[in-house]
Amino acid sequence: MELETLAAWDENTAFGLAPAFGADLLPAAPVVPSLVQLAGPSVMISPANATELERRGFHVRTVTGAGHTIHRGDFDGFMASLDGWI
Repeated sequence: MELETLAAWDENTAFGLAPAFGADLLPAAPVVPSLVQLAGPSVMISPANATELERRGFHVRTVTGAGHTIHRGDFDGFMASLDGWI
């Protein structure tokens, strides 16, 4: 499923991200209690950024071995990462 999604993606949309390079795009703080679920290893959030999110008040959990779309790549791991949260 992940490969099908990538095949349909227009890579030219990535050029729209260029102005954000080097900017701190992490939220300053959660407005409500917030859980950040990461695929492990994450290609989007570095370990340093995950630590920073925790420092800013977010709960961060990693689903090891899951793909970018955690609930599709490892549904059981996704659900397990919610244990104690919901």
